[in-house]
Amino acid sequence: MSQEKQLENSVGATLGDRIRLVRTRLRKNQSEFAQILGSQRTSVSRYEKNKVVPGIGILRGLRNLAEPEEKEAFEHEIIRQIGMAILGREATVSGTMDELEPMVTGVAEMQEWDSLIASGRKDQANLRWAASVLGGDERIDESLLEILNLWVHYRKRRGAHSVLRLAAAFLRERLEQRFGEIPDQGFEQGIAPASPRE
Repeated sequence: MSQEKQLENSVGATLGDRIRLVRTRLRKNQSEFAQILGSQRTSVSRYEKNKVVPGIGILRGLRNLAEPEEKEAFEHEIIRQIGMAILGREATVSGTMDELEPMVTGVAEMQEWDSLIASGRKDQANLRWAASVLGGDERIDESLLEILNLWVHYRKRRGAHSVLRLAAAFLRERLEQRFGEIPDQGFEQGIAPASPRE
């Protein structure tokens, strides 16, 4: 019996063992597998060695890559993490993965924001939060999210504020031309529209 078959049949296989099994079945090295999962090679190594438990976002990706008989281990960990996030202790929630999907999505977003904040990328966390809130509004398309992303990426560079203010002034002018006067929401907080001569 192959080592993979023994592992598949093993009741005592760890989550790390199961992650390694999925990766090797796909014939990927850790770097390639990390790209598929949206993670880093060092993280995959730590997952496989059971030094770190992946968050729900990664577990969801692993579940999607797993064979039907492998999915249960990843589903169990997802449900455990939802219980921890919601109830704050070792507790599980009941339901199928389809029924739990809204909770899975919400907890995965919270974990991602926490991770970004912990790694010193608070602005990225705020952008992701804004994108998730705004993304639920069918009137908002990717253009607003792209503008926010540009601001987060370039805001600390010299001269970026004047370029972004010029862009805002341009948008304001075009929207006023097309739709009439636009209320001055936000400008009373010290964000004055840029003059074209800046």
